[in-house]
Amino acid sequence: MYPPPESVPGRTNKAVLEQFFHSEYYGLLTKVDPEYLMRKIKEKADSMVLIYTVGKEKGSSRYYVCKVDDPTPLTPAYSTKKKALHKAAEMQDLDYKRYMKIRRRDGVDNA
Repeated sequence: MYPPPESVPGRTNKAVLEQFFHSEYYGLLTKVDPEYLMRKIKEKADSMVLIYTVGKEKGSSRYYVCKVDDPTPLTPAYSTKKKALHKAAEMQDLDYKRYMKIRRRDGVDNA
């Protein structure tokens, strides 16, 4: 059996997985190109990182979309937070439910 990442001191999960995908054992399990699979996994992982969130205009009840690490508005203000959240999901190329799931998982503060 292949060693779990925590059993290889100083190695990251990524390094252990890359080694596994290029191993003889992986080749015995499947003929799927390891580079293709790793690229698809990276694409999926990248889509699971929250890039856009919403902020609230000071002194008003209007919301806008901004980057998680930068409060600068990227969109016009929306009349409801939900509309701004839908726009943030769209900008991230995610459906609203998936976007909200990632948002809850990451514990993003409510504006």
